[in-house]
Amino acid sequence: MFERETINLYDKLKLYAERNSGSWEHSPVEDWKIDYFSLNLNEDNLVNFRRTPLANGMINFPDRPLGCKPEYLLKSWISGIPFWQKIKGARDIILELYKLRSRFRFKMSDVCDSLVGNPCYYKIGKIYLTDFAIRMCFYSKYIEREFLNPGRINILEVGGGFGGLCLKLLSSKNLDVGFYILVELPEILPLSYWYLRNSRCNKVLTVISEEDLDKLKEKNLNDKIAILAAPWMLKKIDINLDIFVNTMSFQHMTRENIGYYLSEVDRLNVRNLYLVNRDLTRDPTDVKISDYPIPQKYKLIKQDKYPFSNHIIKIYSL
Repeated sequence: MFERETINLYDKLKLYAERNSGSWEHSPVEDWKIDYFSLNLNEDNLVNFRRTPLANGMINFPDRPLGCKPEYLLKSWISGIPFWQKIKGARDIILELYKLRSRFRFKMSDVCDSLVGNPCYYKIGKIYLTDFAIRMCFYSKYIEREFLNPGRINILEVGGGFGGLCLKLLSSKNLDVGFYILVELPEILPLSYWYLRNSRCNKVLTVISEEDLDKLKEKNLNDKIAILAAPWMLKKIDINLDIFVNTMSFQHMTRENIGYYLSEVDRLNVRNLYLVNRDLTRDPTDVKISDYPIPQKYKLIKQDKYPFSNHIIKIYSL
């Protein structure tokens, strides 16, 4: 469902992206998506997007085959993961569950993925296990623990992928999340829209133009709503925000792009920052988490190790 709506949204995003270059640009490591999505974002690939390079950068082994080198991006892996890799993947999933259990108590339903996007999965009874679902469970439980609040909160996530954490936190029983603003590349926002709508997130608003801002102003602040915003629209949004989230995407950005987003966080006076990124570089334009231009008014209140890989968690507050 919603395939044609999603394609139309992407067509609009391409037009507006051309008109709004400036303070925000694609990072060099993301440039390939511009041409690739133009050629490959169609209805069939949407239905199966979690088994295609459309999801590259958002899911990793054991949710996709090993060996996805840059030259492999233009190929599809719709057939799924080879059997010998499935065995290794099952081992990795069990290890991840053990690491998650060492941090948080959880039910198996907490790490159950949906079949939206036709993911590669590992099944136990009626539970569909993926690396993606385990990571979303970890992020959501960490955020619930650190930012427990008796009142309604609004969240801004930059680099939210196709909306896994957005969906998780909007349905949280521990946090009362109202507005959830998800900012992503113009290529990825259509995937977020399609995933959330097919995951029964009924209140989804796209903000990619000035006209959309008027629709946003009409929304009741008591609504629970996913707001999918193009990068160039963030500087025109003015909403009280409680938590800024960035997981695994600042590490792919240039200093200029990170500076753009953090300057908007500064302008909006977001109360808390939750960052999970690498403290090393892989590409010449990468920036380590220890070198992010965090606005001076924010103080580091917690640093932790991410349990599943060599990444660091940092929490800042006003």
